[in-house]
Amino acid sequence: MGLKLRLYVGAVIIGWLLMLVRLGWPASRAEIVAMMLFALLGMLLENYSIELPLGKATFSVSAVPVGVAALLLGARGGAWVGLFGGLNLKELRGGKPLYRNIFNAAQVSITAAAAGYLFAALGGDLGRLSLLTIVALIGALLISYLINALLTGMAIALANRLSLWQVLRSLLAWGGLSAYLTTTPLVLLMALSYLHIGYLGVILFLLPLFLTRIVFKLYRDTRQNYVETVQALAQAIDAKDAYTRGHAERVAVYAVEIARRLKWRGDRLEQLYFVGLLHDIGKMGVRDAILTKNGPLTPEEREEINNHPQIGAEIVAKISFLKEEAAYIRHHHEHYNGRGYPGKIEREVIPLGARIIAVADAFDAMTTIRSYQPARTVAEALFELRHCSHSQFDPLVVEAMAGFIRENPDVVVFAQEAAATGYSYLARTTGQ
Repeated sequence: MGLKLRLYVGAVIIGWLLMLVRLGWPASRAEIVAMMLFALLGMLLENYSIELPLGKATFSVSAVPVGVAALLLGARGGAWVGLFGGLNLKELRGGKPLYRNIFNAAQVSITAAAAGYLFAALGGDLGRLSLLTIVALIGALLISYLINALLTGMAIALANRLSLWQVLRSLLAWGGLSAYLTTTPLVLLMALSYLHIGYLGVILFLLPLFLTRIVFKLYRDTRQNYVETVQALAQAIDAKDAYTRGHAERVAVYAVEIARRLKWRGDRLEQLYFVGLLHDIGKMGVRDAILTKNGPLTPEEREEINNHPQIGAEIVAKISFLKEEAAYIRHHHEHYNGRGYPGKIEREVIPLGARIIAVADAFDAMTTIRSYQPARTVAEALFELRHCSHSQFDPLVVEAMAGFIRENPDVVVFAQEAAATGYSYLARTTGQ
């Protein structure tokens, strides 16, 4: 952990401890019992958190009992329940760093205290359900979500040397709104159950919370199956030709980095990454003797290999979540001047995703050893891309690649390392 990250984590923990001292310990026995109930529920649900398909982020419904405590018991109750609701015993037993668990507990406690304080300040009263209470509820949970995103985002930014805005934009975009919209009614319903039925209502409410977790797990598993399918297909492509091993992964990385500089964000980057992995899948329908041939190709052999974008697009179009992006594969060998294949289309008629993959593909081909040529330097490859701007390549895409190279002089090493981490790289890039 770097110095800046250590200082930040330390500052958050110290600020949190001072907040707990300032809020004090609850005085009444009824408040303590209620806090213990919600804290135990929070700990239980946090230990059933689900790891997301990309990266190491997790999803948990533990925020629901913590939010209820904040609304019913105020800032003090929210802070103490958040402390226990943010602890993940599974991670502690698994040997995860203690500071990480303490930081997580601190940020949950801080956000719960903020929610409880704002709810009371706005005049919210769950005992009298009114428009004012609904507005206070939405405002309290929204501010807690934003504070949590800020505290988490700063840690991620410092750990991965990214800008805070870049991380926040990704955190708020990926699933943020849906998670907020999902938990808000659950918090309200659980609070009302507690007020009208008591502790029994809270216990009965565990069923819908676990059902929410099951539904999300099914969603996670479906996405994981998609990821594993794409990965298996990419590995099958690699197995066709030893010279191009790792090519698909590097092209995917280059394509994402180019697209980021062209203002692509979130799901668009994820889809482009998958298409980059599969851009040469059509070569599985080309004979090995042609793919590895050292000499020039005959007209018949050239025609066979030129069919691979169409074959690849037809294969990928059958993958439901990449159906629309299959056009990137079909047209990634088109030329900006209309002299490419298979459609001989030009300029903006070529999908931007295809133009991006074309540059990424060419750059990797030039900077790696092939059966027909030695590897070129990064400078030589960039010179060739610029030389072919307006003819073979989109000049804006080439300049985006040039910007990536300026920021990362060891761009080939960067791509190799990013490709080796696979979907963790994509998660860091998109903030998932």
